Amino acid sequence: MKAIKDMTQFEFARLESMVARSLHTHKRFITIDTATPLSGDNADLRVILRGGFVYRLVTDGTQVSQLPAK
Repeated sequence: MKAIKDMTQFEFARLESMVARSLHTHKRFITIDTATPLSGDNADLRVILRGGFVYRLVTDGTQVSQLPAK
């Protein structure tokens, strides 16, 4: 997965939409703070929901493979 600063506007919007769907919320309520590359093509995302709740997600760019523990 590309770094956030290297993504096009379309790729970033697609990533935001995918993360919002996996967290069952609207795209306007989330902010993708950082994306740390992991082994392979995966990335560790730090997502802030509604300005306060922080989630860590693992994604490969096409799907979210690891959701936060409940």
